[in-house]
Amino acid sequence: MHSKNKQTHGFHTKHALGQNFLLDESLLDTLCDLTGVGEEDNVLEIGTGMGTFTKRLSLRAHQVLTYEVDDSLIPMLRVFFEKYENITLIHQDVLEADLQKDMDRVFDAGHPLRVAANIPYYITTPIIERLLISASDAESISLMVQEEVADKLLAGPREEGYAPLPAFCQVYYNVRKALPVPASCFNPQPKVDSSFVVMEKKPDPLWPADDARALYRAFRKFFALRRKTLVNTLMNQFSFSREQCLSLLSSLQMEEKVRSEELSVPQLVELHSGILKMLEEGIK
Repeated sequence: MHSKNKQTHGFHTKHALGQNFLLDESLLDTLCDLTGVGEEDNVLEIGTGMGTFTKRLSLRAHQVLTYEVDDSLIPMLRVFFEKYENITLIHQDVLEADLQKDMDRVFDAGHPLRVAANIPYYITTPIIERLLISASDAESISLMVQEEVADKLLAGPREEGYAPLPAFCQVYYNVRKALPVPASCFNPQPKVDSSFVVMEKKPDPLWPADDARALYRAFRKFFALRRKTLVNTLMNQFSFSREQCLSLLSSLQMEEKVRSEELSVPQLVELHSGILKMLEEGIK
């Protein structure tokens, strides 16, 4: 059993940073297994915490780059990591970091990339967005997320939770809920249950990784007016005429009254491609 107070090994957790630590050794080993990390892999970790998961990753991986924002954790972590030569700790908010620049500086080239993170739930969405744009070529992204978020990441057309982020994830990854993690496993105990989600890179992603940012921007526009038909959304978000929109949908064999939330992920990608073609041909 874990203590239910907010002190862990002499360290006081900070509610403002959304800190909830996993200390169960067996569970940590299981989660490390689920990441699929092997000796050839470079690992990007977000949320070093007490360093227990980081240590396990480093024993399996080629190199580990880990981010921690909490000032009070850094001295302890630096001492803890002294004997692990393949761990690089960066004391920074990951949302302010240049991930690509840091990975290029730290990682040896030619090794597959995997991502692992136990992220603060209040910034789950921006972190996943950042990862998918900056590390969209990762072999896998393994995340501890709120159970509700896990369900949304799996959502498909006409399902509750289907939105730009789940659709964007599914362009590049096969998403699965790998392990339910009850609130009682954390210290301090959060008010919600969690799920460890593993996203494995698709053999043939639906869109080039180097153009991920533009694709996500388009997806956000497609879902901007959820109650409107796609024709009205495209007119509003792209300033197309109704005739241009109808012509585009016809060329993609989509119904005139279809809504974005009814389109599959491949159809959303086709729509983006069709819009780019229109713009390149100077129709707008």
